Amino acid sequence: MNCPKQILIEMARLNLLLRDEAASDQARAAIEDQRKMILKLHVVFNRDLKIKECEVKDY
Repeated sequence: MNCPKQILIEMARLNLLLRDEAASDQARAAIEDQRKMILKLHVVFNRDLKIKECEVKDY
């Protein structure tokens, strides 16, 4: 896998926050926005380095 470790770590952290039952709807919306931003950065990273295979999975 050619993903930068920071992206995988941050996605895992945000996924854990999303699963927190105590999180408010507003907090969940902010977390989802962060996840979308990270995925966009991930796509740009891959495009710039011409990496063809990279996955970000929900943990």
